[in-house]
Amino acid sequence: MPNPALDHQIQIALRDDQKAEKFAQHIAELTAQIVNTTFKFAEDVSSAYESIPKRRVGDKSFDDIDQAKLALGAFSFFMHVLDRYFIPMDTRIMRDTVFDFIFGNVVQQVYAKSFTGPAAQTEKFVLDHFDRLTGQLAEAPAIFGEGPEDRNSAMWRAGRVICEEDLGRDDRRLLVVVGTHLMRGLESVALADHIGRMAEALCLPSHLRKTA
Repeated sequence: MPNPALDHQIQIALRDDQKAEKFAQHIAELTAQIVNTTFKFAEDVSSAYESIPKRRVGDKSFDDIDQAKLALGAFSFFMHVLDRYFIPMDTRIMRDTVFDFIFGNVVQQVYAKSFTGPAAQTEKFVLDHFDRLTGQLAEAPAIFGEGPEDRNSAMWRAGRVICEEDLGRDDRRLLVVVGTHLMRGLESVALADHIGRMAEALCLPSHLRKTA
């Protein structure tokens, strides 16, 4: 449940130009980190999969659209994890401010441009993908579960959706590659560290910085 007292404290902090500027800077840094990591994820998955001996006619290499779908899948997964990290903080204002900035700066300008078609159509495709994937991940009880083979984890479900629904490939070898690089990408993004710095910029209680 949202914490009205904490949200009020954040509203007051954001009226301070210096605190607001530092907070915005941290959001921009997080945004850049997420975007860069999603495209590196796409490149790494593509490279790793191409090195695997092909066993079937359908085991073709990835084209530009496939790589765009990989990057988009990673983005949706990272944003889902980011959303989960905000839950213990009980602050709707901070969460919405971060999400509004990220979506406002990357959906159309970055991911939608990776697909062909009218801007409104590609933007809708990106948002629909986010809603579809995160809707499935929300049902997972944990992000990582008991390991990479835990089908109840958000990590495994994200990998399955990316492989089977986004790319149309039912290949366990690819699922393993995607899962491995989702984990590496998540470690690289270091979401908790970014949220902690945001909380510090707003002078939130120290226990919330640790929770983040």
